[in-house]
Amino acid sequence: MPQYAWFLGAGTSQSAGLPTAHDIIWDLKTRFYSAEENQRLSIQDVQNAAVRQKIDDFAEGRGLPKSGSSNEYPDWYKLTFGDDLEEQRKYVIDALAEEKVSLALGHRALAALMAAGLTRAVFTTNFDNVIEKATASVAGKDLVGFHLEGATAALAALNNEEFPLYVKMHGDFRYDSIKNLPAALKEQDAQLGKCLKAAASRFGFIVVGYSGRDHSVMQLFTEASAAENAFPHGLYWLVLKGSNVEPAVMTFMEALKAKSITAEIVEIETFDSVLSRIWRQLPNPDPNLDSKVRRATHRDVSIPVPVPGSGGAILRTNALPLIALPVRALQLNFKKVKEWPDLKESLNKISEEAAITKAEYVIGWGQRAAIAGAFGTDLAVIEEIDLSEKMAVLDSNLYLKSATEKAVCLALRRSKPLLYRKSRGRSFLIADAKAADSTALDALTKLVGKIGGTVPGLFTTPTECDPEKQQIAWAECVEVSIEQQEGNTWLLVQPNVWIWPKHGRRDAQDLLDRRRGDRLNGKADKILSAWLSILLPSSAKGTDVKVKPFDGDSEAENPTFILNNRTAYSRRRA
Repeated sequence: MPQYAWFLGAGTSQSAGLPTAHDIIWDLKTRFYSAEENQRLSIQDVQNAAVRQKIDDFAEGRGLPKSGSSNEYPDWYKLTFGDDLEEQRKYVIDALAEEKVSLALGHRALAALMAAGLTRAVFTTNFDNVIEKATASVAGKDLVGFHLEGATAALAALNNEEFPLYVKMHGDFRYDSIKNLPAALKEQDAQLGKCLKAAASRFGFIVVGYSGRDHSVMQLFTEASAAENAFPHGLYWLVLKGSNVEPAVMTFMEALKAKSITAEIVEIETFDSVLSRIWRQLPNPDPNLDSKVRRATHRDVSIPVPVPGSGGAILRTNALPLIALPVRALQLNFKKVKEWPDLKESLNKISEEAAITKAEYVIGWGQRAAIAGAFGTDLAVIEEIDLSEKMAVLDSNLYLKSATEKAVCLALRRSKPLLYRKSRGRSFLIADAKAADSTALDALTKLVGKIGGTVPGLFTTPTECDPEKQQIAWAECVEVSIEQQEGNTWLLVQPNVWIWPKHGRRDAQDLLDRRRGDRLNGKADKILSAWLSILLPSSAKGTDVKVKPFDGDSEAENPTFILNNRTAYSRRRA
């Protein structure tokens, strides 16, 4: 960990009870709308989608910033405060007030990593004092952040290795020189910029909670990548699972890859979950720090589980009991160490014939002959291994979880007009509208009409990464994932709509809204049932079904999954 610097955005302060940029945007929009239309709207009012749409329609009618536009944040500040920096400062101070801060696990873990010397540099666009407060709470020390009032000292501190280094790129809300309005955001402070660029030549970077909408910060990252030894340990951009990635970020990451710099978009559940996982993986954490990070201690309790009643089900979930997971797999040993890019090139040859992953070693499933043919003479030996311990805690072995999800998807789609695709680590099964025989999808077709196609005139917006317009196509799909809760394993099946090409999803938002707009409880329930009848056909409800992805009897090559085809329900208490 000491080889990585962190870059924090507003999303990392959300779990501390502070507003994100999205929250502030809606507050400013609501204030402006209320003043202009002589209405009084509360925070609760704005939770209503119809109210938000009304405000958006008002903004669009006035030619005001649109929701989701790259300049939405600074533009609404400008509309609200003009050039009045004092009013802006008062607003920020109130929004980020000390009494509103409630430290979460992620903040305590990051502060502990800094105190233990395992994180040496942290940069942030945030104005708040969450990390300073976390450091005082966990380590009992003051953390002095470098900001616009003392910018020249930041680079000197880095050069002198005065760690931990904490740099607030947009200032500190307790001081006057906060960078928030458009004019201030156009160009980062030169000295703080030099500090970040110097750090980028010494550390890899982990970016979290930051959208990439500030042109000035993205420009800094771009300039930093031009150095001879830029991001020597790579750059990992963490995004919330299922969220969109800004085009500017995708362009930047592709540019890094073109320079042979490791650059990966990594989907996460939350900032807290990532830091928690990192902290738990430390071999011998300082007991004093560990007690402050975890805070809560485990103790045995006895809480009787309510007796299930006999009344009708009150809630249906999209979770199928996954009764049996495979416990044998193949381990691939190579003559020379294989990095993931090398593996992917070979695995592309057998993408539908194997489910392979890599952590400390390369493991997975697939026919030995196909795997040997893909890797040729680079492969030294293939041997069988036991996965029972890792399968029991699959959520703690994310690399294996991803391969397992692919394997179960390949098993469920066998002999069916379905396509398997992966997007940002998530597995999908997609209705193949072009299949020669799509009768197996009739149950779904009866509910939703067409199961795929194109929309005349709907094309992607050109970007630097994808300069050519592309026709957007769509198809009904389900996301398939595995979760373990309370000692049980579940297969989650979530109906959705797939978009080709993947980067056109934002351009297809109106299409997605039309396709999914009426899928409320009743219809959503029927669509889920239709998908389950497609994935697990010809079985009575409550039946255990065995599925395999490949041919062959060897469990290590062809894993077996046993699912019950009845989803989990809740019932009224006795």
